[in-house]
Amino acid sequence: MLFRSINIEFAIKDALPPVEHDPNQINQVLLNLLLNAIQSMDKPGTIRVTLERDEDVAVISVSDEGKGIAAENLSHIFRPFFTTKGHGTGLGLSLARRMVESHGGSIAVSSEVGSGTLFAVRLPIARPLVQAS
Repeated sequence: MLFRSINIEFAIKDALPPVEHDPNQINQVLLNLLLNAIQSMDKPGTIRVTLERDEDVAVISVSDEGKGIAAENLSHIFRPFFTTKGHGTGLGLSLARRMVESHGGSIAVSSEVGSGTLFAVRLPIARPLVQAS
């Protein structure tokens, strides 16, 4: 087995209040995105995970320096059972999207063949409850 050097960098760009979420589900989403990023890299490189705020949304981005996703496949990657890999079920990204959307969030992707892929998970920030007087 050939081992390649892959670095994973984490950056928190903004201080955030707590985000209402199911930690098991969001961990599963991030695990899936990280595994896909690792599998996409056939040479040494870096995966970057960033956390930042965009108004009332927390944004978790996972970017890699891998092979990228062909333009004709981008519209299909969240479809159940769609895969370009020789292995796997093609369920990871469809389940990830379902879990993110169940939190009232969204997941988006941008990619360039030969340069890598960026997934952005957007989750609403919890708002304080207003007490009736």
